[in-house]
Amino acid sequence: MKWFPVLLLSFCFFAAAHSLQAQEFPKRTYRVQLGLPFLPSLNVHMENRLSRNASLVAKIDAVAQFSASSSLGTSGSVAYVPSAELRWYYNMARRVEKGKSVQRFSGNFFSVEPFVKATETRFGNSTLYPPPVYPGAGLLVNYGLQRGFGEHGHWGLCLGITPVAVLDGQYATVVKINFQLGLQW
Repeated sequence: MKWFPVLLLSFCFFAAAHSLQAQEFPKRTYRVQLGLPFLPSLNVHMENRLSRNASLVAKIDAVAQFSASSSLGTSGSVAYVPSAELRWYYNMARRVEKGKSVQRFSGNFFSVEPFVKATETRFGNSTLYPPPVYPGAGLLVNYGLQRGFGEHGHWGLCLGITPVAVLDGQYATVVKINFQLGLQW
């Protein structure tokens, strides 16, 4: 039953974001992508154009974390994290001037992404060796770039920092480095 409010909130957020009107092409992109290398993740997200250089990304991540020890065994967790990311693309006009594509939100961006961990599933020897813990909430500030390739291909690189994140009731700073590869429509 604790999943129902999270699913309902996620559905409402996606429905509201879907109804936003964009001002120029591309209006909207849907993506399914795999993130690597440090924290493997699978995410589904939708990006809507808000203005010429801004977009809103609604997404849900499933982030895996693992620990392995020869004496203590293997443990890990999968955190489920819905978030909304506001992106500002600073090089769209320059890309068009140079004849480069801006389709499917190809460009470089800065973003702000508040997130709240919906739940976390632990596995392995979690009683003997506690698995890594994903922050419960935070505000992620990112720099990234993304490009489309082929008919539906997508890749991106994102570097970010969460100056203040809630981690087991304590405050911490979290750094994010993520390479994404996936499909988009």
